[in-house]
Amino acid sequence: MSDAKFTTQTGLTLAKDEFKDAYVGGHLVIDCAEIRLTQNGSDTPRVYSSLGYIQVSPEHGVEARLVCSREPSDVYDPMAAFMRGSDLTSGVMMPDSHYYRLEARDVAGNVWTHPAVDLKKDERSDAVILTLSCDRIRTEEPSEGARPYAHLVFLDRLDFPTNRLQTTTVERGGKIHSRNVSRQDSQGIVAGFQVSYDERKSVPGERYSVFFARAPEGVLTPPLFQDRLLEAIRFCTATMATPVMSETVADNVKVIELAKSRPLNNGLVHAPISSSEHGIDGDFYKLFECYFNYACANANGKNFASISSKLGGLFTLKGVWLDTIVLLLGVAVEGVLSEEVFKSIGKPKKGLLADIKTLVDMVKLAPIEEGLIKRVVNAVGNMKSSSAADKLHALIEVGALEEEDRKAWKRLRNASAHGTFEIDPEEMQRLLDDVFRLTTIIYKLVFVRIGYCGKYSNRAARGWRVDRFDSATYLAALKANAKA
Repeated sequence: MSDAKFTTQTGLTLAKDEFKDAYVGGHLVIDCAEIRLTQNGSDTPRVYSSLGYIQVSPEHGVEARLVCSREPSDVYDPMAAFMRGSDLTSGVMMPDSHYYRLEARDVAGNVWTHPAVDLKKDERSDAVILTLSCDRIRTEEPSEGARPYAHLVFLDRLDFPTNRLQTTTVERGGKIHSRNVSRQDSQGIVAGFQVSYDERKSVPGERYSVFFARAPEGVLTPPLFQDRLLEAIRFCTATMATPVMSETVADNVKVIELAKSRPLNNGLVHAPISSSEHGIDGDFYKLFECYFNYACANANGKNFASISSKLGGLFTLKGVWLDTIVLLLGVAVEGVLSEEVFKSIGKPKKGLLADIKTLVDMVKLAPIEEGLIKRVVNAVGNMKSSSAADKLHALIEVGALEEEDRKAWKRLRNASAHGTFEIDPEEMQRLLDDVFRLTTIIYKLVFVRIGYCGKYSNRAARGWRVDRFDSATYLAALKANAKA
C-alpha cells in the first residue's frame, strides 16, 4: 500500500474498507479547521486554539503538534512558567490540571473529542508549541431511525468458529477446472442480534478482523449493548480483545472511535470452547448469548459485570511467573464462588445450625476470660456460613464438579497463598495439569452462574476432550439441597 494519506470526510463509516485500511496502515490524518484544548481541573482554565492536523494510528494512538500565538495578555515569563511546573503537591504526580479536553473540528465538519489528553508545552516569547497525545479519539453524529448495530475492528485473530461456507472456483480456458468449498468466517444469532466475524483471509489490504452485530428489528437494545458484546467476546475467546476501531449506532446516535492497539498477551488460559472442534459453532453462540445476557443484566453503565472484572486478568498472563498464575487462578475460583447464585449453597443444615447455637450459648456461660469467649464465639459463629471449600463440596455432590477439582484447588491455593509453593521440574507436567484443571473449574462455575447448557472443552484431564455441561440440572439440584 502506498504512503498516501487518507483524510476524514463526511459520511464516515467503517463500512468503507479504505477508511479501515488507512487507519490500520497508519495513513489516516484528520485535517482540522480548529483544534481546541481546554484545561481540566482549574477555575480559570487555559484555552488553546489552532489550525492543524491530528495523526492517528493503532501503533501510536493520537498525536498532534500545534503552534499557538500568544495573546497580548499572555506575557512571556519563563520564571512564572517554571514555577507553575514545579508547583506540585506531594504524592500528586498527575494533577487534573495537567490534562486538557480536546475538541477538534475537521474540515468535513466532524467533531473529534477526548476528555483528557496529555499535553506538553514549549513556551516561547511569541508562541506556545503544544504536543498532545492520547490513546483514543471519537466523533458522533445524529442517526435518526437507524437500526442499532456495533461494528468492531480488531488487529488480532479471535477464536471464533468458522461456519460459513465459501465456494472458490478455478477456471481454465473458459471452463471450470475445479471448485473448492471451505469454511470461512463465522456467523450466528445472539439474543436476536445477527452476529458475524470476518477474518478477511482472502481480502487484499491491511490485516485485521471485523465483528459486526445488528440488533433485531423493532426491539429495544440493552444500554451500552456494544460493551456487553465486547464482554462476551472476551470471555468466549479468553482474550482481553480491544477494538482499534468501532462504530456504534444506538439511541439515534452514531459514534465512531479510533483507539491505540493493546497486545493480547495470551497465556495458559484457553477459551472455554475451542473453535477447532468440528460442529461446535452452535454451542459457541449459545455460550456467547448466555454471557451477553448475563452482562446486560449485571453490568453497571461503563463498568463491566463482576465476572468480567474478576476474570479479565487471567487472559493476559503471558510471561507471568507460574506461581503467580496459580495464585490468580485460585483466587478467581473464590471470586466466582462469591457470586449471588452460590451464596446459599454449602451452608450447614438446620439441625446443625441449632447445634451451633447451643454450643455458642454454652461457651458464653463458660468460666473463662471474656476476650477468649468472644474469640471462640466468633470462630464457632463462622461455621454458620459456607467457605469456598464448602461450596465446592456442594457442587461436587450435584455432579457439577469432581472431587479431584476440589483437591487440586485446595492444594494449589494454600501453597501459593502461604508462600510454600515450589516448582519441581520433574513434576512440571502434573503442575500444568492442575493449572488447566483450575481453568476448567472456573469455566464450570461461570456456566452455572450464567445458565449455560452445552458443550465445552474439558481441560481437567489430558487429551482435552469435549464434554457437555448441564447447568439447569445442577442448579435445580443445588436448590433442592438448600431446601432440605
